[in-house]
Amino acid sequence: YSSYEGETTPAPANLVDRDFTAERPNEKWLTDITEIKARDGKVYLSPMIDCFDGKIVAYTAGFSPNAELANRMLEKAASTLPGNARPLVHSDRGRHYRWPGWLGLMER
Repeated sequence: YSSYEGETTPAPANLVDRDFTAERPNEKWLTDITEIKARDGKVYLSPMIDCFDGKIVAYTAGFSPNAELANRMLEKAASTLPGNARPLVHSDRGRHYRWPGWLGLMER
């Protein structure tokens, strides 16, 4: 089984380059969608994690690993930001994080 559907947009540069540390909160965030197998099916978790202390800034969960799951999580995470903080957000650069809806939210 392969869920690969091809490239939706050009991959953004990998600015984190495996350095998952941060000197202050809201400097660098990480995200990915994780599949959790349960007795009656699968659940998908989409967290945003702060590299400063490893805490979960925001998360969403659902029964489908879709763009809405990722977008709702990003909106929740952004709502926690103080003032003009603009963290670097790192993901696996998969399709959820490369479609115009996500990119628009990131710009805002």
